[in-house]
Amino acid sequence: MERIVYTNTLDDSAKPADFKTALFKGQPENGELYIPNRFPKMKLTDILDMTDCEYYEIAANVMKQFITDISYDDLISICKKVYNFEHPIEKLGENQYILRLDRGPTASFKDNAAVLMAALMNHYIGISENKKKLQILTATSGDTGSAVANAYYGFENVNVVVLFPAKDISLNQRLQMTTLGKNIYPIAVNGNFDACQDMVTKAFSHLDGQLLLGSANSINIGRLLPQMIYYFDSFLRMYGKPIIFSVPSGNFGNLTAGLMAERLGLPVRFITGTNANSYFPEFLQTEKVVVKNSASCSSSAMSVTKPSNMRRIFYMYGGKLNKEQKIVQAPNMESLRDDILSADVINEKEVDETIKWVYNNFDKKYIEPHGAVAIAEMLRVIKQAEKNNGKEETDGFTIVCHETAHPAKFPDKIKSLLGVEPQPLPNLQKFLDNKDKDFAYEMSYNQNEFENFLLKNFK
Repeated sequence: MERIVYTNTLDDSAKPADFKTALFKGQPENGELYIPNRFPKMKLTDILDMTDCEYYEIAANVMKQFITDISYDDLISICKKVYNFEHPIEKLGENQYILRLDRGPTASFKDNAAVLMAALMNHYIGISENKKKLQILTATSGDTGSAVANAYYGFENVNVVVLFPAKDISLNQRLQMTTLGKNIYPIAVNGNFDACQDMVTKAFSHLDGQLLLGSANSINIGRLLPQMIYYFDSFLRMYGKPIIFSVPSGNFGNLTAGLMAERLGLPVRFITGTNANSYFPEFLQTEKVVVKNSASCSSSAMSVTKPSNMRRIFYMYGGKLNKEQKIVQAPNMESLRDDILSADVINEKEVDETIKWVYNNFDKKYIEPHGAVAIAEMLRVIKQAEKNNGKEETDGFTIVCHETAHPAKFPDKIKSLLGVEPQPLPNLQKFLDNKDKDFAYEMSYNQNEFENFLLKNFK
């Protein structure tokens, strides 16, 4: 069988990379994104055979489909070491559930990918004869940076430079990056997430050959592939029922990973909600790409105007979208709409009402703004089905909503709505206890300033 290599989303004729190269390089030379040249089809019987497996065993079985130069035994060992936290599934209503992806080291769903990506890089560095230091550059709208910083914290041969919008993240998110020290270099940028992403992307191009650079955003295929694992795990824990996942989306890495899992053989479909940054819902409706100014929302990690993973989604459906967000080749919209049944903009009023609705109707259960977007989208779809006399494409499916961060990361928002604050988990409290160590470099949206900083500190 043809081995899996990693091509790029715009130029099929470009030289492909193996997994290790794609992991460390982050992006192809043309600044686009790596994506597997094919998705191996797993038989449903083989998937169901994993029903009684632990999360780390499912992880190794999924990742071995894409990594051929690490033995299965080593994959098991790596996954067992990093996946030492739970993924609770909580019931809402009839055939309605919440998958809590907020139990990792930084209480964000980003932990699920970051811990494995870091461990895989560390494995490769450990068996390499070249111990040259790697500089990880990452941009974050909130949760990615903290997850990456903590996943790589203390690594001897890796430094992490994380750029975040100074005014658009919560204190808790900030402290998870700015209280660590050692090999973690946080930079507070006077700009939005897109500015941070732009600075990182251009640095890869401009400094190639001068520094050994790597990426840990979901632009990196090594950050994206592990996100498939919790789709498999939750499907198996729902006894193999057909599932519709409601996925809150910003940069669309989470949804892209779900679509990849579906390509591997999971009988699943998707609905998605965004905040006021309405790029994808508008595209699904009009088939046109429109980039607008960033809108500030309580679901801050989703405030993305130019979601990079749309390039991968286009590619998976036979289309091509370049990094300037210009459609080179339209995707198969019929097939895309078969998999993504609905995409809507969820406004702030709906977010607030959903947080209160869950708390008041389900034994004082807390959810945060990103999870509220997923649940609000589910409620919209159910309401639409009722208007259609129940005859809807969702019939026969269980709906599982992603809760992507712990509510205690948004204490002001929760308290303003409910009058009480959720108690932070111990893994969050430790950052609050260390807030006197809060430090970040401050920087304007200036490419030269950023690249001079990198050269001064790491060349």
